[in-house]
Amino acid sequence: MAFHGRGQEADPERAVDYYRRAADLGSGPGLREMGYAHYHGTGVPVDMTLALAFMERAVAAGDRKAIPDLAWLYEGNDGVGQDLVKAYLLYRLGVERGVAKAAYELGLFVAWEEYPGFWHDPVKGYGYCLLGVDWGHKLEEGDVAAECESLAEDLDETERAAARAFAETHK
Repeated sequence: MAFHGRGQEADPERAVDYYRRAADLGSGPGLREMGYAHYHGTGVPVDMTLALAFMERAVAAGDRKAIPDLAWLYEGNDGVGQDLVKAYLLYRLGVERGVAKAAYELGLFVAWEEYPGFWHDPVKGYGYCLLGVDWGHKLEEGDVAAECESLAEDLDETERAAARAFAETHK
């Protein structure tokens, strides 16, 4: 509430103090929020090393929301060294824990040719994306369902049916 000013004046520095206290107690959300604070430079200096460390600790503490964000960083984003196996495994963990954003992002990850590896499978990519839609993932800008459909452009009807069946087995 202090961060966004809900019911009070916004005070990011005070919010970071609360997040730090929660993180010191091992709170997953507190650890995640400290990671976000260091990532964005909100109330603290930008520090990707600390952002990554807090996000890792948040996932280890069981924070589901941190999983797809950490995986995205390991795709090689924002100066983090690329580790596609770690990204893939984190996205899979997110799906196992029912995280809609992880299902959507895993769909993109396994469908895209830019990430070659044992995981590359456009049918499963479309299936995971459909799962993310079914679980309610939303984008700040754009249409999740339309993004998923773009993954299926080159799939025939048999492959689309297989993707839908794949998504059903993971609900």
